[in-house]
Amino acid sequence: MFRVPVIKRILYVDLPQILPYFKSGAINAMGLCWKSGIAAELIGIPDGTIGERLYIVKVNLYTAELFAWTVIIVALSALSIRLIALLSDAAARGLENL
Repeated sequence: MFRVPVIKRILYVDLPQILPYFKSGAINAMGLCWKSGIAAELIGIPDGTIGERLYIVKVNLYTAELFAWTVIIVALSALSIRLIALLSDAAARGLENL
């Protein structure tokens, strides 16, 4: 209707509307990546992974170590989620400055 070029419409209208949903999806995906990655390591038990260590301490009933590995996994997940949130916020500020 107003004959706005496609590039400007995408940059100034479409991307700002999509970015909050992208941020939410990326944060959820990052949480699922950690859960599924550790679960896959528990099933496959490759040497030198968090999943292998978690499996060993679970089988041997080392409760303190099991709790420690769980805390490490949760901390790594929270850290990566925070990083994704910061990156998407920086992208949003970059779009605002265009």
